[in-house]
Amino acid sequence: MAVEMDSMHVYVVDAANLPLMVMAAEQVQRQGLKHRSVFLILRDKAGRMILRRRPTDHPVYPGRWDIVGSGLVPAGLAAEDAALGCLPPAIFPPEVTHLRSLDATARTGNAFVEIFAAVLDTQESTSLVRDRAYLAVDRDELDALALSHPDLLTPALMTVWEDKIAAPAS
Repeated sequence: MAVEMDSMHVYVVDAANLPLMVMAAEQVQRQGLKHRSVFLILRDKAGRMILRRRPTDHPVYPGRWDIVGSGLVPAGLAAEDAALGCLPPAIFPPEVTHLRSLDATARTGNAFVEIFAAVLDTQESTSLVRDRAYLAVDRDELDALALSHPDLLTPALMTVWEDKIAAPAS
């Protein structure tokens, strides 16, 4: 998302995901408070999941492979809009489908996570994977990455893989 975390405000929520207050995102995460987050999974027309490599100077999990979009949901913004805000620049907002919700647990960083998926047209997916920061993987390739090199994947991608959420086609 274009909003810097230190200026972003998010809802602190209760155990039922109901808003309690608005607070700076950095403070919410530092204190481990329950909040809302999104994952956006992109696939190409062949059903392969598109991964992105985080920049080596990224403050969290630098250089690891990740789902294309993940982030906090700013206060006042719908989860679907936050997911669309995770799209790489030059990608037109595709239709997104809500796949499922994850409860706030230690595994999700105390975030209630809404997971969305979208299928890119051939031109957009081809354009993305030409960039070495992106990779399209089928189910077998993702399995091999997760089993052999989990240290190269972000926790978000591992969660998507472990829970078989939007598994790419074989």
